[in-house]
Amino acid sequence: MRFEGAKESVPSGDNDSSDASRDGFAFGLFGVICALRWSLPASSGADLYWHLAAGRKIVELGQVPQRDWFSYSRPHGRWVNHEWLWDVFAWSLYRVDHDLVAWVNLAIIALTLTGTFLLCHRVSRSAPASCVALWTAAAGMHWFFEVRPHVASFLLFGSFLVTVELRRGLWAWPLIILVWANLHASFVLGLGAAGLYILVRAVELKRERSGLRRLIGPCCSLLVSCAVAWATPFGSAVWDFLLSYSPGNAGPYTKLLEWQAPGLGLDKLTSQGPLAWAWSFHGRFWLTAVLWAVGVSIVGRKGAYWVALSLLMLAMATSARRFIPLFMMTSAPLVAVALREAAARAGAMARRPDRFRHVWVYLVGVLAMCIAWYDVKLTPRLLARWTQEDLFPQAAVLYLASFGPPRRVFNEYELGGYIAFKLPQSRVFIDGRANTIYDASLAMDYLRSVASPRGVNDVLARYPADAALVRSHGRLERNLMALPSPWHLVYQDPFASVLLPPDSASLARGLPDPEVVLAREPQYRVEVARRRAQRGEPRAALRALDELLKREPLLVEGHALRASILAAVSGPAAAEQAFAAGMRAYPSRREEYWHLQGELFLRLGDRTRGLRALERGTRGDPFAESAVRRTDR
Repeated sequence: MRFEGAKESVPSGDNDSSDASRDGFAFGLFGVICALRWSLPASSGADLYWHLAAGRKIVELGQVPQRDWFSYSRPHGRWVNHEWLWDVFAWSLYRVDHDLVAWVNLAIIALTLTGTFLLCHRVSRSAPASCVALWTAAAGMHWFFEVRPHVASFLLFGSFLVTVELRRGLWAWPLIILVWANLHASFVLGLGAAGLYILVRAVELKRERSGLRRLIGPCCSLLVSCAVAWATPFGSAVWDFLLSYSPGNAGPYTKLLEWQAPGLGLDKLTSQGPLAWAWSFHGRFWLTAVLWAVGVSIVGRKGAYWVALSLLMLAMATSARRFIPLFMMTSAPLVAVALREAAARAGAMARRPDRFRHVWVYLVGVLAMCIAWYDVKLTPRLLARWTQEDLFPQAAVLYLASFGPPRRVFNEYELGGYIAFKLPQSRVFIDGRANTIYDASLAMDYLRSVASPRGVNDVLARYPADAALVRSHGRLERNLMALPSPWHLVYQDPFASVLLPPDSASLARGLPDPEVVLAREPQYRVEVARRRAQRGEPRAALRALDELLKREPLLVEGHALRASILAAVSGPAAAEQAFAAGMRAYPSRREEYWHLQGELFLRLGDRTRGLRALERGTRGDPFAESAVRRTDR
């Protein structure tokens, strides 16, 4: 949908048209590469593991299971795995090479950004404005660029929007929806966008007093799309799942942070100032909304569909932060219009030196790419970097498997998928599949088990377990050890703990020695180093950590322990250097390192330096709260 007057100030002529085309390509290339810098958030990949486990099971069975295979709390319950196609695709890549999953995910994001740039350029007719608008959109989507199926749905949503601009593109809708419906339940957004397009075009045709025959094609395409949306292994069950998120069916899963409103982020505004707020997740979102509003005022009726679609996505985004990426994508063309008009009024186009414009485009583009990517590391182990693999209980799972994988494992919500993937012989209590398998009553049972020993006692009476794998020093661990018949803590490292019930046969047989089972397991070696430091052997602990971190530079907890020991041995300056080494090895976790540094200085009594480091570690992302507020509580 092109707007009148939305064109760049370029002279006429074949050579000038060629120059403008070359400039547009250059801006697009530089813009996508710079925007791609936002594609590596420091986010947990907890859901990735149950997706891989599901893909593995589908490949083994040769069909999509209709019943659950991973939990003992819902044995063989109905499981609506609306993401099954992505699961198979991810597992097929993973078994070839683990990092291939991450590289393909990065390519999908690059294609999504490319499509968004093309939309921006088609609407605004300004390559520089489209480049900046794309960067703004990617900045707002940053925390949602995970290794999960919804990233593929971004690409499909963008593809859907591109087809609206093409004369014969409407007939691609059924194919897009067919793939999308088997990839992610968000396909309903595509159907909604198609229906909105038809509605807006009907209003425009009526205003122009034109016949509605032009809508026969779009209406037929939409009807076929609705029909193929049922071509999934689950049929109408997918629609039942979608209705579970309606306001009238609000359950405990709608209390997850991704379903909460984004808020204004005023705590960061008051504590760190407007610049820090503008750079935060909240600031990026609301500033984009302001630019979008300016773009709306400029295009008016000329861009009725884009205005209506982005307005709908804004309403969804302000009610649940998981819809923010969709608003960023649909608002980007209007943001580009706003930026184009701002540049035109400032006289930027008129002052551009024609003779040297190509040189400036390439110089500025290369400089921008260098600035954007200077502190990014993609290798080694891109998947581990992207999903924070070091946070998952690798050593605890190996130890649990060493005395025979237990049939039923009581676990924390975030660890269920990892356990299901690494211990396929075991079944978990709960995992990240949420209400695709677990009903509201089980979610409430889990919350009660976290709340108090009495709650966990009641839950275990109804769902007996053979072992428990939980976070170290967490509430579940304390509740299990505070039961009338306390569970026995048989293994613990800085990441996770393994507990057994008092009547466990494994306790009677005797447990394996972790030193034998986990001789070279990195997480266990961190625990060994910590114990050495506690026994008064800091130098030996540091030597062990230095050797370990040469092999495993992505082990954040290892760098944090090394810094803590150095602070006691050599002072705060040495600790700061240790944290800096960790940041160089794993730049995407820089904020986490700052947070750990702040906590260390607070323990050492240096409150000023500690709070300053904590504020630098307050990411302002959609899934975190203020570090200072968390510390003061």
